[in-house]
Amino acid sequence: MFQPTGSFSEEDAKQLHKEFSEILDRDPSARLFVFQYVRYIHAVDDLIDGDIKGPEAVLKISNSATEVYSNDFYRRNAHLLFIIDTLINNTYADSVQWGGSLHIHEGRHPPGYRHQWLSETGSPP
Repeated sequence: MFQPTGSFSEEDAKQLHKEFSEILDRDPSARLFVFQYVRYIHAVDDLIDGDIKGPEAVLKISNSATEVYSNDFYRRNAHLLFIIDTLINNTYADSVQWGGSLHIHEGRHPPGYRHQWLSETGSPP
């Protein structure tokens, strides 16, 4: 099992990727959850950025949310995933709010925060 040693090396990244892949290989609903979640959060980001608009976009995103949160893997692990999802959502909400900030310390970092959740969830399998 991956054990961080203080700094995150290239070897650590490889080990973490290997373990993550093994988990996804053992549980098809976990792999599907990752794919669905990444698709869902990208759609939310596109809606907020104005890349997609209108009632149909909102309804598609709502349907994506239903798929994510009814996924068997999520349902079995909701007690663990709920807090992670909440933290990701709150971080993203802060970055959206800070994006228009006149305070340099807030306005400087939104793009990094907004896409933090993308890198933490990985990429679609």
